[in-house]
Amino acid sequence: MDKITLYQWPAITGLESASPFCMKIHWALAYKRLVFDPVTMADRAAVIALNPRAKLPALKYGDNIISDSTDIIRFIEERHPEPRLYPTDPAARARAIILEDWGDESLYWHLVYERWQIEDQYDEYAAQLFPGVPRQVQRQFRESVVQGLYGQGFGRMTVEQHRAKLGEALDALDATLADAQFLCGNELSVADIGVGAEIHGLDLPLTPAASAEVRKRANVMRWLARIAKAVSA
Repeated sequence: MDKITLYQWPAITGLESASPFCMKIHWALAYKRLVFDPVTMADRAAVIALNPRAKLPALKYGDNIISDSTDIIRFIEERHPEPRLYPTDPAARARAIILEDWGDESLYWHLVYERWQIEDQYDEYAAQLFPGVPRQVQRQFRESVVQGLYGQGFGRMTVEQHRAKLGEALDALDATLADAQFLCGNELSVADIGVGAEIHGLDLPLTPAASAEVRKRANVMRWLARIAKAVSA
């Protein structure tokens, strides 16, 4: 089998990588029982040399380099279809794709808000993500991220508004999981990996208020435990 290398952003306490998109790939590869070498990257110039969009994860599979977590999972699925991450039923497959996108494009910004927008939480996050980097450089990087958050609309919310919106999303997720093992049936899918990586990223000591909200939802917590079991069995 071709050698697999996962290029990822640095780890923080509780996660192999601070990026939920990198965690998606960790889980996808683990679920398919594929051996891979994780390579942590922190130098922006090196990341750009690998991916001109300056984003990670990136996956090297033999001579192929694939960027974007969704594209990576589809690439892996084509070459290693079992166990499946995309349901065979067309309706379930469509649901999985939609929910993965919800995780990537909506829940993700709640995580960004908690880590980057809230002052005291950012300081702890930055200390883990940028050890040894001068505070001024950390702040410059933060400004660019917060600008993106503002452009998405999340950065214009007060903390109370953001957390109310997060609570509504968690309520919807909890209700969806009331009578279901996973988001698209009885088997893990790309929806669980995509949404779960975002929720798991919120359930950390460095974001205590968000973690408390996640832990209030019993169905969500049981679902996260099932994901952990599925990707580690």
